Amino acid sequence: PEEYELFCYDYSDSWLCCECENCMKPIRLPQGGELKATSVRPQDDPFFRSTRTYMAANEVADEVRRLKPGLDVLMLAYIYTAAPPAVKLHPAIRVLYATYASGTMRPPT
Repeated sequence: PEEYELFCYDYSDSWLCCECENCMKPIRLPQGGELKATSVRPQDDPFFRSTRTYMAANEVADEVRRLKPGLDVLMLAYIYTAAPPAVKLHPAIRVLYATYASGTMRPPT
């Protein structure tokens, strides 16, 4: 709809991630090479999960911009996506950093 001001790309509010063979396979990086998971637990390897999630967000941003030029995609840098991905983000993606660690009793960062 025309009244949309942004598109939110959300994911599970937890450390739970799919551990299937397809989701755990090495990620082919656009700049060459690949990123291999070092653990199925995202707490132990947040960079792999962050990269996979932001790559999916890049595809979403491409389609959002195709359908509605100028519309931004909002994401949280939260849980495993607080780790910087190994790929460049689509220019439409706006990232908000969550200032607390999920799943712990730690205070805000």
